Amino acid sequence: MKNFILLLTVILIAISCKDKEPQILETSIPAAENAQEAAYWTLENLGTEIRNGSYKNTYHDLDMNEASMNFEEGTVTRKVLFLGEGTSDELLISFEDGAAYKIYVSNRGRWRLENGIQIGTSLEKLNEINGTNVKFAGFEWDNSGYVLFENGAIDKDRYSISLSPNYDDIPQDAVTEFLGSTIYDSASPNVENLQLYVDRMIYKF
Repeated sequence: MKNFILLLTVILIAISCKDKEPQILETSIPAAENAQEAAYWTLENLGTEIRNGSYKNTYHDLDMNEASMNFEEGTVTRKVLFLGEGTSDELLISFEDGAAYKIYVSNRGRWRLENGIQIGTSLEKLNEINGTNVKFAGFEWDNSGYVLFENGAIDKDRYSISLSPNYDDIPQDAVTEFLGSTIYDSASPNVENLQLYVDRMIYKF
């Protein structure tokens, strides 16, 4: 009888701990079933194909639509190309003086970086890949959640990343102390309450 009570107590404690586990952020769509397909969906591979002038053939399965957009608070107009417009794999390529300038990704699709970062990657995983804690700008302004890599492994001259709180699963006032252009250390108190994840990636040519 004592053994039964002890076993029941252990089970109840385990269930209680399980209920308190934080919700895991939804990940992006799985990238691939093999290494070749995985490489296909990296921004680095797309960048190489663009430089070689072969991207339209390589990524012919994705609809391509040209347009023009304003950047830098409306002071600059650039030609842009949408790949996979209207799908989870949609991204945008901007051009300057006829050459590719930046690739923008904000959808939870198959695109990712060679180091594994994708839309939906948690702050904890981002810090692990970077090799040191990143810093980030506050939220709800033009450069909301902009990341500083602090001389980590991620090349700031090649990549730009922004973070977002998991608004669907945190208290409404959790973001209040992290608003505006102030720069915050990702190891600061209360940052974990935001459940931060990557919500935009930029590849720079």
